[in-house]
Amino acid sequence: MQFGAYGSAINQTFSRTLLSPFSAHTNTILSIQHARGDVGMDDAPGLRHAINGTGATDQQFAFSSTSGETYFRDIAAKNNGWVRDSVWGTLKDLEPPVPKNQIFESGGHGLRRGFRVPRREL
Repeated sequence: MQFGAYGSAINQTFSRTLLSPFSAHTNTILSIQHARGDVGMDDAPGLRHAINGTGATDQQFAFSSTSGETYFRDIAAKNNGWVRDSVWGTLKDLEPPVPKNQIFESGGHGLRRGFRVPRREL
């Protein structure tokens, strides 16, 4: 039986431009991430144990350089499974997307922990 739950959410944006000390080239990185997770706790006496959990995260990432290199990625995961992954840009072959056979629209199963009642010994 579930006793309670804990949840958290993170929304983060990161942007940075790097100037090369050896040339006039600059590299720009932009990352936007949203994540949410919940953990259900049991009703056992004493220290509580996690018995279920769900979570989802998505991220958009962009890299560009004044020399013309680009890398873009839009990726999401839900409950231990990849939901989407798109990669494009001139550097896309250096870090390809997750294989299509590992993408599941509804995500994974999440955490489900079963508890057995200990047998009483006679």
